[in-house]
Amino acid sequence: MEEVFENWRKFLKEFQPAQPEKTLDLAFDPQTREYIPKIDDGRGKIQYDPQIQGYPVTKEQLDQINNAIKRVYHGFTKAHPEYRDSDGLNVAPQLDPNDLKEVSLGTGEKWLNENIETIPSWEEFTDEEQGAIQSELEKFPEASWEELSDDDKLWILKRIEVYTPEDKLQQPIRKVSAAPKGIGQMTAPEWEASGYIIPVSEGVLRSFEEMVGELKGETVDDRKLYDQAKNWYHDIRQLLDDETDNDQDATFLGMLIATFSPRAKFSLNLAEAAFVYKAVKEDKDTNPEGLRNYLEALRTTAGFEAGAPRGFTKAHKVPNFALNLIAPELAREEKHEWNSTIDTWMIDAFYPEIKEVSTSKEWAGTKGKMMSSVSFYRYMAGLVAEETKVLGLDYPHELQAIVWVASQVRSAGRRSAGVTTDFAFNQIKAAILNQAGEGQVSSENAPAAFEEKFGGRSWLGVIFDKIDDNFEEASKIVLGTKDERGKVVDPGVRSLSSRGKKGDAFSYYPARPAPPKEKKPKVKGVAVPKEREEWTKEEYSNLKTYHALNKVVQMMTGKFNNLYDAITLYLKDATKQDAVDYILGRFDPEATKEKDYFNESKKRIKIRILKS
Repeated sequence: MEEVFENWRKFLKEFQPAQPEKTLDLAFDPQTREYIPKIDDGRGKIQYDPQIQGYPVTKEQLDQINNAIKRVYHGFTKAHPEYRDSDGLNVAPQLDPNDLKEVSLGTGEKWLNENIETIPSWEEFTDEEQGAIQSELEKFPEASWEELSDDDKLWILKRIEVYTPEDKLQQPIRKVSAAPKGIGQMTAPEWEASGYIIPVSEGVLRSFEEMVGELKGETVDDRKLYDQAKNWYHDIRQLLDDETDNDQDATFLGMLIATFSPRAKFSLNLAEAAFVYKAVKEDKDTNPEGLRNYLEALRTTAGFEAGAPRGFTKAHKVPNFALNLIAPELAREEKHEWNSTIDTWMIDAFYPEIKEVSTSKEWAGTKGKMMSSVSFYRYMAGLVAEETKVLGLDYPHELQAIVWVASQVRSAGRRSAGVTTDFAFNQIKAAILNQAGEGQVSSENAPAAFEEKFGGRSWLGVIFDKIDDNFEEASKIVLGTKDERGKVVDPGVRSLSSRGKKGDAFSYYPARPAPPKEKKPKVKGVAVPKEREEWTKEEYSNLKTYHALNKVVQMMTGKFNNLYDAITLYLKDATKQDAVDYILGRFDPEATKEKDYFNESKKRIKIRILKS
C-alpha cells in the first residue's frame, strides 16, 4: 500500500506542472476597474451533514468538484492514453445536477437544484443598487420592482452585474497600451490577470466538452457530425489540393476563401472564391500586365507603392482563417497554437452571460469590438488551445470548428443546420443541379442527385469545368436564373444560402425607449450623379477578374486590401510557405502595445518572394 501511495504522489508531482494556471475565482471591481480575487466568506467548505446524510453543495461548489474531476481524469488519460474513448478523446465524466437530490437548509443559500431563487425585496437593496435597477425599469412595461415577474427581476439583477446604469459595460473593451509582456506571448491566465479582457467562466469551458459529446452522438448524411466538424479545415485543404494544378494555386484559392469570408454564408463564400480564382488564373496566364494595372485600380490602394502589402492586418480573424485553410497543420506547433479562427459564433459561445443581458444592438457592437480587439482575440484563441490539449484533440482549429458547428446546431434546434463542409457543399451541389436542368433540387436531396449526374466528381471540379465552358452561364450557379420580371426561378448559391430554418429568435434584453425624433421638413436637393469607382470602369472589361468582381461577388466592401495582397502573391508564384511567412509577418508577437502589434510599417516595403 505504501508503494501505491508513493507512485500516486510521483504522478501528481509530474502531472501538476503541465497544468495551465487558471485565475478562476476573480470578480470585477467597478471601483478599481480591475479583477480581484473573490472573498472567501467561510461558507465555501463542503462538509458532511448528518441531518440529510450527505454533502450539500452549491452550484459553484459543484462546478469546482467537476473541474477537479476533469483535471484528475485528464492527467490520468494523458499518462495512460489507452483509457481514452474510441475517438481518442479525454471527455471526463461529470456530476449532473439533475442526478442530485434537492435540499433546503433554511439558510437563504442558493443550494443546488433549488427551484426558487431568493430574490431580494426592494427595501433590501442599497441606494446605489436601487438607482441602477430604477434605470433598468425604464425598459420594462411594469412601473415598479414589485410588479415585475421573477424572471425579469433576475434578468435585471444579472444585467446590472455586467452593465452600468448608463448602458456601458462594467469592464470596457479597450486597446492594449502596456501589456506585461509581448502580446503574442501572453497566456490565457496572464490575459485574465491583466485587466484587458473579461474572463470566460469555467462553465463555458465545460460546455465545450458537452458540445464534443453532442456532435459525437449525431449523424448527418451517413457521417458523424463530430467527424465533419473536426475535419473541417483538413477537408477544405484536401479539396483545394485535389482540384487545383499545384501548391501555388491551392494556396491562392485558400487565401481567396479567407478574403471573401466576412459577412458571407460559407457556401456563397466558397463559390465566389472559386469564380475569382478561375478569373485571376486566366488573366495571369493571358494578360498579367493588365491584371497588375487593374489591381492598382482597386479601392483604398491610393497612397501605397505598387506591389506593397496592405492587407491581412488590423484584425486577426481573416489572417487566422487564411492560415487554417492553407496550412491547417501549422497550429500543431506550440508557437502557433493561437492560430484558430474566432468569429461571432465563437464569441457567442465564449460570452453567453453577456449576450443574455444585452440588447441586440449592444451585443452586435460588443462582438464587433471583441473581434477587432487583439487582446480578446488572443485570449479566446489561447483558451481554445488550452482546451484542445485537455480534450486530447490534435489541433486548436478542430475544437474551434466543433464549437462553431455545435453552436449553430443548438441555435437552430436541428443537427442538419450545423455549417459543416458537407452542409455548404450540398448547397453548392443543389445550385449546380438547378442550373443543369434538373429542376429545383433541395440541399437535402442534392448529394444523391449530384452523384447520379456527375459520378464521383467534386462540386469544385464541376464549377471549374462550367467556367471553362462559358463564364457567364456558369455565373448563374451563384446568381441563379431569373425570369423577365427579375424573379429567381432557378435559385443559385446566393439564394440557397439565405434560406432555411433559422431557429427561434434569441430573446435579447429590452432596449431603452428611444426619445421621439423631431420631424424636420424635407428639403429637396439636386441629385448629384455618383462617380464610378475606378475598379468598376469598362476600360478593364477585357479582364475576367473584372467580370468576377463586378458581376459575381456580392459585397466587396472591406475586402480590397486582402484581395490585392492575395493576387500580388499569386503573381509572384507564392507557395504555401511563402504565404504563411507573409501572413505571420503582418504582426509582431513581441509588441506590448496594440498600435504596434500589426506591422503597418511594412506597407511600403515591396513583397519579395524567393522561389524555392
